[in-house]
Amino acid sequence: MQMAVKTFWEVQILLFGFGFSLAWELLQSPFFADTFEAPWDTIIYNRIHCSVGDVMILLSAFWIVALMWGRSWMSRAAWAPFVGFLVIGLAYTAFSENRNVEVLRSWAYSEWMPVIWGIGLSPLLQWIVVPAAVVKVVRNTSGY
Repeated sequence: MQMAVKTFWEVQILLFGFGFSLAWELLQSPFFADTFEAPWDTIIYNRIHCSVGDVMILLSAFWIVALMWGRSWMSRAAWAPFVGFLVIGLAYTAFSENRNVEVLRSWAYSEWMPVIWGIGLSPLLQWIVVPAAVVKVVRNTSGY
């Protein structure tokens, strides 16, 4: 059974990624305007919805990196695939935050959100901390 878990990186990314992303989304809630304007059930729905999106970004970044370095790149301590994994998530997040906040106005930052070039600092930090934590935990739980 353990061998099967080692080969299904996506399952581990899904499980750990969702947990870490949901925790991050809940902790960064004060940085988003809906926290102060929407009913609790809407806020919870939004945070779960965003966490599912975060997992999709994690899986997409994993697969893109796997095209270049193979699916087992997480088992190696090489820096290039790890940095690629982070950069893909950061790039998509910067694009998505700009599009959803400035263009589509799907969500808004509260006055507490620190921004860099109009993009929230908390979502950008998320795409350094969460993917790094996922890789660390997956490596540790997989025996690598």
